[in-house]
Amino acid sequence: MRKTAVWLLLACLILAAAAGCKKKSPKIKDKPAIIEEEKTISHDPSNLEEAIQLYENPSSSRDLETAVNTLYQYAYGNDPEAQYYLGLARWEGNGSQQSDLEAYVWWTIAARQHHLEAMNRIEDAEALFTREELDEIANRANDWEEKVRVTPEMSQQRP
Repeated sequence: MRKTAVWLLLACLILAAAAGCKKKSPKIKDKPAIIEEEKTISHDPSNLEEAIQLYENPSSSRDLETAVNTLYQYAYGNDPEAQYYLGLARWEGNGSQQSDLEAYVWWTIAARQHHLEAMNRIEDAEALFTREELDEIANRANDWEEKVRVTPEMSQQRP
């Protein structure tokens, strides 16, 4: 009888240990969250319009960074729309480091190409800067124009 009690006790301990270690299987209701998570994975925009769409409707900070990287490519290809949005990203600090001065430089470059929204932005923001900062902005925009003028392929460059 003692031997049977020991075996029963041992069997109970083994069953209790097995029950405690058993992993719970995911519930069916957890699956939609996993599927939804997969939908928000960032993608690389293939053109400027997709980058702007991704910038305006990001689902994550990674989306913002991806959009801004694409905007940089187009901005360096001398696209005024990309330059405007890059200025916006720098102004707001979305997807890039916030910098009023850098935003104003990009808006100035876009405005010199007759981008209306950029022209409005620089007009509204001009009072925020000192004369020295405005001179620096003008110099950087002039340097940009010189670079584009000297290397005409830059103005035709698109990613």
